[in-house]
Amino acid sequence: MDTEIKEALAKSLPDLALIVRRDGMILSCVGGQAVRGVNPQGEDISGRSVSALWPEQMATHVLQTVRRILKTRKPAQQRYQDGDVKLEMRFQVQGFDRVLIVCRDLGEGATSNDSGLYPKSGSVMLPHREAFEKSLRMALDMAALREDTVGVALIHIGGYSTYQRVFDSALANRLVEDGARVILENLPEGRANLPRLARISDDVIGVVLTDLRTRGDADATIDAVIKALRHPVALDKQSFQLAPQAGVALSGADGTRAGELVERALTTLDAGRRADRAITFYSDTLRLASLTRLDWQQELQQAIQKDELELHYQPRLLLGTREIVAVEAFVRWPHKIRGLVPTSEFLPIAELSGLSVQLGRWVLKRACRDLAVLAERGYPQLRVSVNVARQYLSAESLAEDVENAAREAGIQPSHLDLEITEQMLSTGRTGLAALHHLRGQGVRVLIDDFGTGYISLGRLRSSPLDGIMIDRSFVEEVGHDHEARAVCRAAIALGLAFGLRIVAEGIETEAQAQFLIAEQCHEGQGHLFAPASPLSTLLEKILPGTKTAPASVTKLANR
Repeated sequence: MDTEIKEALAKSLPDLALIVRRDGMILSCVGGQAVRGVNPQGEDISGRSVSALWPEQMATHVLQTVRRILKTRKPAQQRYQDGDVKLEMRFQVQGFDRVLIVCRDLGEGATSNDSGLYPKSGSVMLPHREAFEKSLRMALDMAALREDTVGVALIHIGGYSTYQRVFDSALANRLVEDGARVILENLPEGRANLPRLARISDDVIGVVLTDLRTRGDADATIDAVIKALRHPVALDKQSFQLAPQAGVALSGADGTRAGELVERALTTLDAGRRADRAITFYSDTLRLASLTRLDWQQELQQAIQKDELELHYQPRLLLGTREIVAVEAFVRWPHKIRGLVPTSEFLPIAELSGLSVQLGRWVLKRACRDLAVLAERGYPQLRVSVNVARQYLSAESLAEDVENAAREAGIQPSHLDLEITEQMLSTGRTGLAALHHLRGQGVRVLIDDFGTGYISLGRLRSSPLDGIMIDRSFVEEVGHDHEARAVCRAAIALGLAFGLRIVAEGIETEAQAQFLIAEQCHEGQGHLFAPASPLSTLLEKILPGTKTAPASVTKLANR
């Protein structure tokens, strides 16, 4: 092909591709016809700095990412916003000191939009807490130069859980998106052109408040936002009422670091919700509670890093033969001083502090290693089932982490089951793509707590699933509750119609097991057979020393 034609084709590429050196020098640059915000667009900028393409703050973050992945040697993905320009950048190491950057425009008018970050409906929020804290750090740096104050407001969208149960996750998420637009419309324009909103959790939106001189400025802004959020929201010809509440922390008196301010805003929001106050500001009376939360977060992170957590395993059996076919992993935290920490306490801390991915990665690695031990002890047919948190499913590393954990342990990915909730099927394209990829490797995907999330039949039919796990709240009532029996029958019939594997959780009595067998439920787990136990107990007392597991479990069940 003629050189001029090649060059013309390269320049016409919609995405922008760059080779950037450690010091920020652009070694080559092609494409970018559909990428707004590139300045100067269409010129040969080889030999110039990345600051020639983007505003200073964005260029600084790009350069920081380049240096970070040259150190870690791992690919990365970042999202940036400058006014209406929304960009996704993928970073890949190329040799010793250079990085390939592929930049894609995600905003209106872009030729492609497959990231799931800024959907066509026009999301105004950053994707997660990490991106929110990056934007907050930039705001703090700029405020320090101007001697301004920066605020963090966390706004709880009351009613989200109810609408999710009564309607579905999609409608509840649309209400959160609508709330985010209302918030943005009622924020005063700041001098710093930064992304300002993020979804901290399912029903909490984080807001960066800039250009504040006094607490009164923040109070007036949040008061206007809360009042606006109280107006009824019209969706699908129906009217919905939100019940917003806000917790606010301000730089300076309440903290100087981004993570610190977010934690204190979380503490403030929790206190305000307990007291049923619309707006709560951080104060000295909340400082001790904030330190307690930070202590827990730091200790949990240390426990993960120092391998101080444990996994307990509960057998899953074929109900007809009582043969053990899998074990479900449950994470436990045996604290040196406080004893066994309930999962109801440390799992929410992991989610709110952004540790869910790190914790999930630890569980995957340990479960795969323990499965390899089980195979060595005579149980190569067993599978291990692992719960996946919503944040981990949304992370780009899930599929790679699963494959790496299996390879390092010397097992096949096809011996893994991943458990997700019904709501997580609405997590976005990244999560669903990971599930499709992993199923191609033989990994099975199961819906945990089935029956509690109101999944639509259309989504059940189209989602990458292999089985459903009937929630224990229905199973434990089948002996005396007609409605519970009806729910179990319906769930089993639905699963069978879709060709899914049916698992019942929380089986406590033989009568419950016999009912499930009669309804053609395939598998079950519960205290009738065995509780969740450490690997050593599983090997010594629950699994026999030979391969005759069915007989052993039958004896255990009939005690």
